[in-house]
Amino acid sequence: MPIGFEKILSSTPLSDIKAPPPFPVGTYLAATEGLGEWGESRQKKTKQIQFKCKVLSPQSDVDQQKLMEWRDETGETVMGQEFYATFWDDVRLKGFLIALGFSDSITGSEALAQAAGRQFLVVFRHVPSQDGKRIVHEVAEYKAV
Repeated sequence: MPIGFEKILSSTPLSDIKAPPPFPVGTYLAATEGLGEWGESRQKKTKQIQFKCKVLSPQSDVDQQKLMEWRDETGETVMGQEFYATFWDDVRLKGFLIALGFSDSITGSEALAQAAGRQFLVVFRHVPSQDGKRIVHEVAEYKAV
């Protein structure tokens, strides 16, 4: 789905503007786009690092019918969609870096400097949104290719 205000600025009635559906559950091949960016979380203001990632292809556990339904609803495909891998602590970041193919003998700073363009597997699951009004996708785990 286009990101921005295309629908709000068009002649689309507000009643027709809907949240994008969650990605179908399952495993996808993905890749990092660029290096991680340091920042802080919006709610707790804790230090975090965030990697912009792109979905490349579904794996065999993703329901093909659900992928087609997602496409029919959005007009796009899940492939090429972006998501953000965000980490607040060393242990989860270490797991992500290992999923990117780094051995645990490399230093964290070396791995972070080489993280751009790395492929990995991401498993999406469905959960209720924070406000409980809809279902969204979230990362269940990262795996090495």
